[in-house]
Amino acid sequence: LGDVYKRQVEMRHEQGLEEYVASWDQASGDVQVNRGRWLLRPVGPRETLLVLSLEVQVRGVPTFILRNLSLHRLREVVLAVDRRLRTGAQGKKW
Repeated sequence: LGDVYKRQVEMRHEQGLEEYVASWDQASGDVQVNRGRWLLRPVGPRETLLVLSLEVQVRGVPTFILRNLSLHRLREVVLAVDRRLRTGAQGKKW
């Protein structure tokens, strides 16, 4: 199951007047569905709403297990985004 999270995907970026979206939809092999998106939208002068949508289906793996894995990693992902916003890029590309 770890390979589900390690696959490289081609990201699509769309920037509108009021929101930014980075999305992907790229399944392969046993990963039957691998799609999601990050949506960013301003909600105040110094606030941004960040929405993560994720859908994954892997052949032979019950959906509830994949959801549990995704939810388990969600805190780590949110903390990493927060850290990056607070400390900046530190020479790394975003």
